[in-house]
Amino acid sequence: MRHFNSAARTLIIVPSVQLVDQLQKDFCEYGIDGRLIAKLRGGMSKREKRENDVSKAQIVVASRQSLQEHMKEIPSPDILICDEAHTCLAKSTSEMIQSVKARIRIGCSGTLPRDKYKFRQLVGMFGRVVYRENPMDLQNGGFISRLRITVYSVFDKSVDADRNLLFHEDSAIKYVAQNYNGINFDDAARAEHEYFAKWYGNLYRPVLDKAAAMGGNTLVLFDKLDIGQSLYKKFGQLHPDKPAFYTDGQTKVQDREKIREDFEKSDGNVLFSNVQIMSTGVSIKRLHNVVFCFSSKSTTRVIQSIGRVLRLYSGKDEANLIDCVFNTKYSKRHYKERLRLYREFYGKTQPDEIVRVVLN
Repeated sequence: MRHFNSAARTLIIVPSVQLVDQLQKDFCEYGIDGRLIAKLRGGMSKREKRENDVSKAQIVVASRQSLQEHMKEIPSPDILICDEAHTCLAKSTSEMIQSVKARIRIGCSGTLPRDKYKFRQLVGMFGRVVYRENPMDLQNGGFISRLRITVYSVFDKSVDADRNLLFHEDSAIKYVAQNYNGINFDDAARAEHEYFAKWYGNLYRPVLDKAAAMGGNTLVLFDKLDIGQSLYKKFGQLHPDKPAFYTDGQTKVQDREKIREDFEKSDGNVLFSNVQIMSTGVSIKRLHNVVFCFSSKSTTRVIQSIGRVLRLYSGKDEANLIDCVFNTKYSKRHYKERLRLYREFYGKTQPDEIVRVVLN
């Protein structure tokens, strides 16, 4: 920040409302005068809107949705910076970004699209890639924490014994596209979700106990709200003396920031959050462990989620990832894809530890 030029107007676009407040606070910590910065996001009070005059600020930090609604209020910037640029490929967003007439355009991302068409879209918006770094090189250079992966492999005997289950790995019931009287294409995925929603207490009990026993602070990520809320309540029942927090997309931005700040004040805390709001961009400095209570094969979601825990912190020797795999159809399929990502991005030919759990 020594070379910051306050004469240049800068517009910074972030993908979520929470990141607006986070980035504004970060800039103040970096030494920029807070009076030069204005924020633009949904849910701002009348007082906040008065204090954040985007027409006069040198730096405007805006969420994408709010920017689309208030584009005419912001003077044309000299510099456009788009954080998490890989999330800007929707037509309305890309058209908005391309309409900004800035002399300097910068897109930042930790997960560039692998799809050639999407990659070319980004190049069209921001220009060619000028810098790229491999996560393994960042680890070796001491810029991010080393990653240790522990997998909880949960085998449910009742699932294995019933091939009539749609989500059995070798189900006797097959989907046939031409058979309109048969099952729908997504019936198996829906049945698997219902299974997890019903038996979450048994299935995730070992992982919740592990989260309670780990040192430092722990982030538990889920994708389905009903399962996430149930896991949070179950954790409170199992470990009532362990400080636990909860956020999802319905949590107000101010409350999310307060929870994030309280979470970082000490060690031994556990935060349950849905992956949609926490996997990308959100910075928790004092974070040691991340737990995947979701099944995904998305490169962006998996790598971005791991990125939350890789930030260096005093006294933090390594970052811990706890992954879960169950003997169900989609859990096994998606886990194989995550193993490929662990190998490609972090050089893990296999997990550092596999904990096998058998349920009767």
